[in-house]
Amino acid sequence: MRIKPSLVSENNKKREFLDFPKFERYIDLNVGNGDLLLSINPKTPCFINDTNNILIDFYKNLSNQELLNELDKLANAWNLLKDFSYFSSDEIFITFQDLLKEIITLEDSEYIIRAITLMNMDNDKFNSLFNRSVLVNLDLFTSSIIKSIISEFKKIKLAFAHIENVVINEEFRKMIETAFKYGFFNHFQNILNLQNTEFINIIDQNKCFSLWYFLSQTCKGRFNYVVKESHNNKYGGEENNNLDLSEIVKKFKSEAFNAILSTCNFSSCSYSELLDSLSPVETDFICGDFRSSNYFSASSKDVFVKNDLEKAIEKLIQSKSKWLLIFSSSKYIDLMRNNASINIECTEHKEKTFFTAKNY
Repeated sequence: MRIKPSLVSENNKKREFLDFPKFERYIDLNVGNGDLLLSINPKTPCFINDTNNILIDFYKNLSNQELLNELDKLANAWNLLKDFSYFSSDEIFITFQDLLKEIITLEDSEYIIRAITLMNMDNDKFNSLFNRSVLVNLDLFTSSIIKSIISEFKKIKLAFAHIENVVINEEFRKMIETAFKYGFFNHFQNILNLQNTEFINIIDQNKCFSLWYFLSQTCKGRFNYVVKESHNNKYGGEENNNLDLSEIVKKFKSEAFNAILSTCNFSSCSYSELLDSLSPVETDFICGDFRSSNYFSASSKDVFVKNDLEKAIEKLIQSKSKWLLIFSSSKYIDLMRNNASINIECTEHKEKTFFTAKNY
């Protein structure tokens, strides 16, 4: 039976479709966001790998109800944040108008926006957004939001500098929403950075996993996570504002996904080590999605990963197994161009180019 899995290319938004061959054992070299797992028959033996051991620990713990609850709370807060930004945007716009007219200073704006934010927090609709069990530290969250809005004010002020009568519109609301969500993102990145300091007490492991996964889904480009080091990722911007995290959590809660996870064998090792340990045979199917949107860096050893991937490609070319590799650039594709048994395709979508290489 041939199945047609969906491949997430940019934060679960743009999808392509590829045919899988028949196989009896599935081997994923680089599981990343895990979207391909939903395409696998739960009865099929799966070997799931990623060089990021934190990501593998995350998948191992997805059957834990406490982790799912933490993910649920974050997803709900993310959705409510959009409503809260729109609820506050009229008052924020009045503040912006006063700033443009030089009635108030940027410093004045900061105090006013803080007052608006704190006042609107009292609305019962947003109780679950401002719950301490979600935010960990409300003061740090408020400061992060305000800092982000003021930063956005500076940009908007330049854009509207030569317009006499500025009126609130959808573009302004979206810019304010982006500012709120940038602040939300930065807050939780700061929480991870401040763990075990005088500012933040020890956070539960499930909370850490949920924050880590949230940041990895909403960041710009590759999410860099280095244990015991400060993280300095950036929010993905307006294109991520409508990301439905609830749908991702729903996927994790699904019976199909959990049935697959229950039969998975997990590992966190180099790609070539995995292939050596499993000794792939003709009835295996090996997949590796190495696009930046599916790659989670756990260390700065990029040279090691590069060399290891080249070794893995050499092993796959010599293997009798069916395999499929996906890349964001032609860098590794060039290693396979002269092999007649490898099918190489290029897909362009919204100025993004993806390359696939397969031997079937």
